Amino acid sequence: MDLLDAADEWSLLLSFSQALATAAIAIVGALHTAAQRREQALAQRRSLIREASGEADLCFAQDFFVCRMYRDSDGVHVLQEGDFASILNAKVLFPPTVWHRAARSKLMIFLESIRPSAHLLGGDGPVDCLAGPYDPCVARIRLAMQAMATFWSPQPPLKSPCTDAHRNFMRDSYGGGEEWELVLAMLHHIRLSGRLDHADAPPVRAQGGAAAGGATTMM
Repeated sequence: MDLLDAADEWSLLLSFSQALATAAIAIVGALHTAAQRREQALAQRRSLIREASGEADLCFAQDFFVCRMYRDSDGVHVLQEGDFASILNAKVLFPPTVWHRAARSKLMIFLESIRPSAHLLGGDGPVDCLAGPYDPCVARIRLAMQAMATFWSPQPPLKSPCTDAHRNFMRDSYGGGEEWELVLAMLHHIRLSGRLDHADAPPVRAQGGAAAGGATTMM
């Protein structure tokens, strides 16, 4: 009887050990599957962020906000204060010149081009798929927003003709409210926090080139 009892105990112990091993394998497998699914989800989100960043109209942003010029079939228009006052003015419903109207239309297109990134980076979704604010997959949207920030709130010693009226026009044209909050939240993830909140320096008159009332056109 003792031998039988011992055998039963060993059999029970062996069954229990096998059950534990099976459970452990199942747990490890579930954890591995969950990790794989998370990696896949992060990879998919990273791909979406990269695609959205690629839509940002960087060329226009660099020209308009940094170089202060607008290109069209007639050449290059060097933007002066009067040009910005026409293009970025809510009270001017129909800018007086063809190229002013075209420049405003291109600005609207630029604002729409940053919206996908604003929704992905500024929304509630995870951003831990990024390797930091300088991740290459957000390079284009970061450079575009940096260009806009150079005009909106220049850092000393840089200066800009941007006024509160110009800022309000761009903010309102984008949609303002919750939509603009998404833009501000996005800036936090690309190390540009606060750059589209207010100006860091008072606006100054543009110097050199044509008079403030109009642009110089270079063929």
